Amino acid sequence: MEQQQDELRVVVLGRVQSGKTSLINTVLSQCMAEPEPIKEGSTRSPHCLKRQGDIRGGRGRGRGRKITLVDTHGWWECYLLEDTAEIVKQELLLSVRLCGPAPGPNVVLLAVALDVPFTEQHREAIRQHMGLFGEHIWAHIIVVFTKGDCLEGKSIEEHIWEQGEAIRWILEKCGDRFHVVDNQSLDSDQVLQLLSKVEALTSANRGSCFQIDEEILKAVDEKRATVKVKAKARKDAVTQQRKLLEGEVRPLTSVRMVLLGWVSSGKTSVRNTILDENELASRMRTLCSDMKQSNVAGPGRQVSVIDTPGWWKYFPATYTPKWVKRELKRSLTLDVRCPHAFLLVLPLDVSFLKEQREVIEDNMKVFGDLVWKYTIVLFTWGDMLGDVSIEEHIESEGEPLRWLVEKCGNRYHVFDNMNRGDGSQVTELLQMIEEMVASNSVFCANAVEQKSTHREAEETPVKSVNVEVVELLDQEWQSLNKQLEKEIKKIWTEMDCKIKGNDSIDHDANFKDESDHTADSDDEGKPVGQAMADVQQSSELRDQLLREWGRREAILLERVRGILAELQTSYDVSSGVSKKELMLSYEKVWRWIKESDHSTASLTSEVKKRKMQ
Repeated sequence: MEQQQDELRVVVLGRVQSGKTSLINTVLSQCMAEPEPIKEGSTRSPHCLKRQGDIRGGRGRGRGRKITLVDTHGWWECYLLEDTAEIVKQELLLSVRLCGPAPGPNVVLLAVALDVPFTEQHREAIRQHMGLFGEHIWAHIIVVFTKGDCLEGKSIEEHIWEQGEAIRWILEKCGDRFHVVDNQSLDSDQVLQLLSKVEALTSANRGSCFQIDEEILKAVDEKRATVKVKAKARKDAVTQQRKLLEGEVRPLTSVRMVLLGWVSSGKTSVRNTILDENELASRMRTLCSDMKQSNVAGPGRQVSVIDTPGWWKYFPATYTPKWVKRELKRSLTLDVRCPHAFLLVLPLDVSFLKEQREVIEDNMKVFGDLVWKYTIVLFTWGDMLGDVSIEEHIESEGEPLRWLVEKCGNRYHVFDNMNRGDGSQVTELLQMIEEMVASNSVFCANAVEQKSTHREAEETPVKSVNVEVVELLDQEWQSLNKQLEKEIKKIWTEMDCKIKGNDSIDHDANFKDESDHTADSDDEGKPVGQAMADVQQSSELRDQLLREWGRREAILLERVRGILAELQTSYDVSSGVSKKELMLSYEKVWRWIKESDHSTASLTSEVKKRKMQ
């Protein structure tokens, strides 16, 4: 009990961009702690981070006490527990151990950001992720509403009432304990009041900490031990497999590859990494297959990379629009020579379930059965692994991902698109392609076309899908994208005013919604909102689309905020930075953000064109 009186131990949970890290920074800013705060989203490692300080000054019983705060990896907005990568789920469970040597935290802070409406999908995501720890965790939770400036003068009680049943359910589960923090404010009272509530809850629980069932943690330890053994065996097998090709591999002076994957898997960023292009990845969904090429890893090697439109991650292949399937086939005609490799792009930050395996398998059928002999699984978001090996990730995710990797002949590679380094990851990929060519030669597009046509004539669709629904899903995606555009414009406007003051750009003049006359209607002139009523009647379809969208929205907002934060830092230290360089960077980002003015109109026009072909 003495240790419990001398130290407060807190675990902070929440979705990606819920403000967890900023909340911890705000608390520690009022404590004697490490001098440098950690930026929100600056690290994607699945590992939890333990941070400590000494509570000092001000009112309250917290004076002179130590505090330990554990920052955790968040889940994506609206993602259910099954969508969260297995490694992340395990790390969430193990976060309670970082409060040691005591058995667990006194209090759990559940961060809920006020900058987005709290929906039933948010509630269910929280409920399921809290379920990892068992029902008893609710007795130790305080909901902390972050980004309090978004209230704009409204009381938190008014906000809770307006948000409806979903948020009230969460608050009732944890005994109506909540607090509001404005992470941008320097007011120390908000931290002192939060610490007072933490201490009050600790006292109400009679000083007892949250203790997770030891059998749960034991199961995690045992699973990790088994995974390490299997991961080593897989790595050894791959190493041996590659050794057998020694002496047969010849350098290729020309390498041709096609990128495949679901929407927002990171295909375009992969191409930028391979070709060493520094341009910002477009925020538009890839609409058509197109090829870019450059000399890579030396002047004597030309690399051609074809980007393709993505299919849905959660919807079966029967929901893949015909224009996407046509573009996938057309990717084989953009070069007179056949591709050496297909790169199947998979992000590491999400789970890989049986449904994803089936979706990929069915969508890949447009290339025929031979495609698997020429496919490499390319994992992105490699920085998310931390010190976990890619083999451990494969084994942790289970049978569906193992099946896919083995279907591709145990060929897999990892990219960290955020840290290209010296280009070694691209060189290693090219070497893997050369090894594959040494054993398989090149892909034969003509044979694939014949087999694919023959199979399509013979096969009967497993499930009939209303063509209108397929089109409406595309249109609803456009609608969500338009909402995101408005949010990005708002963020830019606020940051631009902070940076440039009265000299800021006239956004009313530059941001014109030229897409308005096309974005809200489909081919027959039927309003999207009205047409989507048919889709929205099925809550399952609607929820699946939001699962598709949630991660994309969070990634883009994080990217925008990160870019603008760097620009603001540059302006703050502009005395040591070339003004010309600053303005070039500023205008580059400005053009990238302005793409939103035309993206929805372009998508509508392009989709219509593809449908008529």
